[in-house]
Formats: sequence, structure tokens, C-alpha cells
Amino acid sequence: MRIARWELWLCLALLSGSTMARAAEEVVAPPQAPDPVERIVQSYGLDAKQEAAYRVYLAAVANRRPKQPALTEDQIRAMSLPDRTELIANRMAEYAEANRANAADLRRLYGVLTASQRQSFDSASLSPPGKLGLEAGPNEPPVRSIADVSLPAHTNPDWLIKPGPNDLQRVYPYRAWKLDITGQATMQCDVDDEGFLFDCTIISESPKEMGFGNAALEVSAYMRMKPATSYGVPVSSSIVVPVSFAPSK
Repeated sequence: MRIARWELWLCLALLSGSTMARAAEEVVAPPQAPDPVERIVQSYGLDAKQEAAYRVYLAAVANRRPKQPALTEDQIRAMSLPDRTELIANRMAEYAEANRANAADLRRLYGVLTASQRQSFDSASLSPPGKLGLEAGPNEPPVRSIADVSLPAHTNPDWLIKPGPNDLQRVYPYRAWKLDITGQATMQCDVDDEGFLFDCTIISESPKEMGFGNAALEVSAYMRMKPATSYGVPVSSSIVVPVSFAPSK
């Protein structure tokens, strides 16, 4: 029985809570499609013990993903800096705990797979979507590949919330403001899979010793990104952010 390797990825991503993966399944799967897990079981030759371990893993991942309510821009702006910082820390801790548990469950699953099955799982998770697709028989219409539903291998983070003029004036260095000095700082930040910035460091600032670097770090709390994605699944990433300051007139 021939199966596209992306179906393995789709099943994993679907049950891990990816919205885009759910949309992909709705587009790709034909009406009354067979259970994707069952197709994977048949394709990779999983025996009863391996199938049970695989289903346990998928159920654990689906139930473990932190379920945090989405916050609006107004809600984020209404929070104090300590509250925003604590929110980011709490969410990062929850995702870190869930990912560690997922990794442990994956190791247990891999413990009951053969070497060739583990290699098949590894290959399916890394293959570029543009080269995947289920080949149709001579009398069957072609089945759409994962590339047909616009799930690129990787997308970069993009802006969701930028600091406004009032936010920049709120953190403006007092000495620079008194002397009517403009400035710029560039920082590098990590972005988690929910789009929150953390671990920002200053790469450069001009003019130096006027406080623009610290001001940029402070204003990073007002920023939020659309996270980077890998095969439709949000992932952490790193970005470089330039911030320009000008005194209000």
C-alpha cells in the first residue's frame, strides 16, 4: 500500500494542535477518508504493540499542549510591564514542560520501533513539502500534495503588534529627551512559538551612552510577532529589531 510520507507529518501536527495542519487535512483528505493513523500503521508495518504506543503518544501530545486564552492587543497594552514579563515567563515554562514530556513520550515510542521504522519517521518529519505527494493510480485523479495547500517548509516571523509613538515616548531616555537628541538602537531577540519576544540583547546603539539601548529593551515588552512556522507548525526563532527614537514635538 503506497502512502505519501507527509501523511505521517500531518497526523502528528494535527494532534499536536496545529490550526494550519487541521486546515490542511480538511483540504487534502477526500470525503470518508480512512483513519490516517491506520494508514500509517499499514504503511510502516506497525504491529499491535507499536500501534498502541503510537496512539498513546498522539493522545498524550493532543492533551498536553498548553491551552492559554488568546489576548487582544488592547489587553496586552493594558498590562503593566511586570505582568507582561510574568505572562511571557509562565507561557514559556508551560511550553518547555510540555515539550520535555513530548520528547520523553517520543523516546518511549521509538523504543518499540525497529531501526528502519525510526528512520522512516525521521525522514517523514524532515522532507520538504514541495517534493511530497501521494501518487495516483492510472485511473485515479491526482491527490493534492501538502504544497497545494500553502504550507511552506518555513516562514519567518512577522509583526503582529508594534510599539506606537506613545510607547516610544514613554521609554524615551530622559537626558536625550531634555537635549532633544534622536537615537537608534538595534537588538536581537528570540521569538517563542506564540510570538512573544524574550532574551533581547543590544547589538548597537547610536549615540552611545544616551540610554537608547535600554529604552529599546524596555519597549520590546510592547512587541508581539506572528511566530515563524515550520511545515505550518509555530516554532521559535530569532530576529533583529531596529528601533528609532525621536522626541515628540
